[in-house]
Amino acid sequence: GVCDEDSWCAPQDGQSSTTEGVCHTVHACSWTDQDCAPDGYSESCVPADVDTSVCWPTGPQGHGESCSWVNSDYFCEPGYLCSWVSYECYELCVVGEQSCSVGTCHQQFAGAGVPWFGLCW
Repeated sequence: GVCDEDSWCAPQDGQSSTTEGVCHTVHACSWTDQDCAPDGYSESCVPADVDTSVCWPTGPQGHGESCSWVNSDYFCEPGYLCSWVSYECYELCVVGEQSCSVGTCHQQFAGAGVPWFGLCW
């Protein structure tokens, strides 16, 4: 199926039995500004696709620690992204504009070589 224009499709909804994508309402945010407003818990703005960023709950996991998009005990700290490849937390960054607390900022690309976001390692 396809989500409406006010939603994005995530690979899971937090239920371990879910195998299909789930539509989530887009919460307009900027991953560079980290401007999610907490509603009783901390949220971080993370890239969802090349033109969409979403507010996602945060957790205790820091740089290089194992993370999950499903289990809240393994969500990343604010300003970090859980890698869809290694399932480790990496600090979000803008190449050439800010320094990383650990390592160097490495550009990540969307399809066709379009610059997307940076990750520190």
